[in-house]
Amino acid sequence: MSDVRSRKWLGLIVLVVALLVLCCGGSFFLVRSYQPFLEPEQEEALYIRNDRAHEITVRIVDASMESNTDIPPGGFQGFNEGIFCEATLIEAQDENGRVLARVNSVACTTQTWIIAEDGTATFVPGRAEPPK
Repeated sequence: MSDVRSRKWLGLIVLVVALLVLCCGGSFFLVRSYQPFLEPEQEEALYIRNDRAHEITVRIVDASMESNTDIPPGGFQGFNEGIFCEATLIEAQDENGRVLARVNSVACTTQTWIIAEDGTATFVPGRAEPPK
């Protein structure tokens, strides 16, 4: 009698484990498979697009630091909100160090600063990648 009882318990345990694996494992698989369709929390970002035929240098200054980032011709670079929301000055410079465009502060919303071939600069809302 004890042998039959232990087999029933063993069968029940195996069934529960199998159901857990199917249930939870299946959920994990679905989340991993369809992850692009899930809406992640998106932080704000400033994108800078270089539409010029020459490299530009982006200079970002805030109260505690200064950084320079080179963006190649046709390049596209993003900066997270921790960098651009605190910035007191953002400059785009040409290959000779001449200032093409300058802003003293930027709103903390996702936008793209497009530096055109003629050196003019325009802000557009959202992420505006270079045309392919």
